Amino acid sequence: MISFLAKKVGPIGLDIGYNSIKMLQFAQNNGQIRVAAAEKVQFKSDLGDDADARKDFIVKSIRDAIRRGQFSGTKVVSCIPNDNIKIRSLRLDPTEIENVEQLVKDELAERFEYNPDRDEIRYITAGKVYNGSEIKNEVIFFATDRATIENHITLLEEAGLAPDGIDPVPCSLIRSFQRSMRRQADQARIRSFIDVGDLYTTVIIGSCDQIYFIKQIPSGGKNLNEHVSSKLGIGIEESVLLRSKIQHGNTDTINESVIRSVNDAISQGVEELIREISLCFKYCAVTFRGHHPEEIILTGGEAYESVFTEALAATLNLEVNIARPLQGVELSGSSYVWDQGSELCEWAVAAGLGYKNWQVNNYAGANNE
Repeated sequence: MISFLAKKVGPIGLDIGYNSIKMLQFAQNNGQIRVAAAEKVQFKSDLGDDADARKDFIVKSIRDAIRRGQFSGTKVVSCIPNDNIKIRSLRLDPTEIENVEQLVKDELAERFEYNPDRDEIRYITAGKVYNGSEIKNEVIFFATDRATIENHITLLEEAGLAPDGIDPVPCSLIRSFQRSMRRQADQARIRSFIDVGDLYTTVIIGSCDQIYFIKQIPSGGKNLNEHVSSKLGIGIEESVLLRSKIQHGNTDTINESVIRSVNDAISQGVEELIREISLCFKYCAVTFRGHHPEEIILTGGEAYESVFTEALAATLNLEVNIARPLQGVELSGSSYVWDQGSELCEWAVAAGLGYKNWQVNNYAGANNE
């Protein structure tokens, strides 16, 4: 393992989400990890889903952040958006594991509907499972078309950055906890890490040493905001603002009946999402016998939604905690104004990206070795 002392300043971790851009860079001084620089930019509401307008906004926002001079260098680690990557789990015979490269060319590409000569497929080994009386290897494959990667690299270069790595979101999430969960008991403890973003919810089950299961559910905050908008007869932007105030306890100017209406509106979306998450837990319980999560750790902007967290804990009968990906990290070294009353769980992906190439392990990034 490479020590944090190997680099005094890490790469810029760049998390380009649906509603915001987050940039985070770590530095090390005398063994203490600190945030050297951080930026968060909200997308303008009038951009909508216009790909060209969003790209121009991203490039300009990154250039402006670099120009302000807080970030050191231009090396960046970023992630492929969830909607541009496919994740599949397959059970392979031991002989297939030994010849996984040939499997990718002969069979897996067809299942993904990708061309192995044109597209990219990577994998991580989840572990051994019983398939009837046979023992198989569960392998998690990540696939994306090469054009997506090339376009992403072009965007970074146009913004003045030098790509130093590209990660799938799940790998970045797990990496964000490896530094804070260094104790042996923490490393081995089975948890579910659930990132609830705007468009996707990513469910990971495993420990800091081993990922067993990954699933991306195409539902998140955008869906909940649409429920509120429809029920209350207000715009999406107003729904986002109203929900944010309720989540953070800024309800002095909000009528109790409005709060109840908002909670009722999102309950349907929450129930649907938890139903999908429950299926993930059932699959993992059957597939990996004895590997039951002891705790759920939530990341992403929707982790602050109490209607969701309370229903999740009640349905799965597990302790649910909001992540603190920057716990133990000195925050005062940057000019960014942090919300000191927040767990800052929405920074988990950016933190995991910022740690890449400082810390090496067997699944910090999907591989093809």
